[in-house]
Amino acid sequence: MRSAYATGKAAPIYKPKVLFKDRYEKWIRDHVALTCEESTAYTYTVTWNNHVMDHFGNLSMDDIDRDKVREFYRVKTEEGYSKNTIKNMRNLISGVMSPAIEDKIIGTNPAARSGKYLKAAKKARKAEFLTPKEIRLVLANARGIFYSFFLTAARTGIRQGELIGLRWDDIDWNGKFLTVKRTMYRNRERSRRAARSGRWTSRINSWQC
Repeated sequence: MRSAYATGKAAPIYKPKVLFKDRYEKWIRDHVALTCEESTAYTYTVTWNNHVMDHFGNLSMDDIDRDKVREFYRVKTEEGYSKNTIKNMRNLISGVMSPAIEDKIIGTNPAARSGKYLKAAKKARKAEFLTPKEIRLVLANARGIFYSFFLTAARTGIRQGELIGLRWDDIDWNGKFLTVKRTMYRNRERSRRAARSGRWTSRINSWQC
C-alpha cells in the first residue's frame, strides 16, 4: 500500500469471490420463497440438485460467462432433456444472475436472451387424452368414491390436486357449475390466487358417461 502511494498509483481493490451457490441460496430465500408458488419453488430445487449445482455451484459469479452457459445448454441438449426442462435451468441461472447485477457483483447476465440456444432441445411430448371409449372403460372399472373422482376429472378437465381439494360448497347445484378455489400439493392445501385462477368454473350439464 505504501509503495502504491509513493508512485502515485492507486492500490488495487480486493473483491472477494462470490460463489454461484451462495447467490442461489439468497435468491431462493429472498425471491422464490416470497413470490413463487410452492410448485415452482420445488421445480427450482429439483433443477438445482439434479443439474445446476454440480455444474455452476462452486464457480465464482464473475467466472460464469455466456460461453459457459451456452456449453451447459449444449451438454444438456445432447443428454436428451426436453426444451421445458432446459428452460427451467435457464430460468434458474438467469434468476440468480439478475439481482447480482443490481448488487454490482457482475456487469451482465450471461443467461439473458438465450432463447435461441434452446431451439435444439427436443420438444416435450404432447399430452395424450383419453377417448370417450377409454373413459367409459375407466368408469366401468371404478369403484366407490373413485367413480365420482374419475367422472369429475373427465367432465371438468381440472388437475389432480384441484380434484383432491374440492369441497361440497364448491359446487353450485342450482347453477350447475363448480368453482376451483384451492389445490393440494405435496399433502398441503393452497388457495387459488385470483390473479392466476381466472374463471375456474366448469358447468355441470349432464354428468353421465
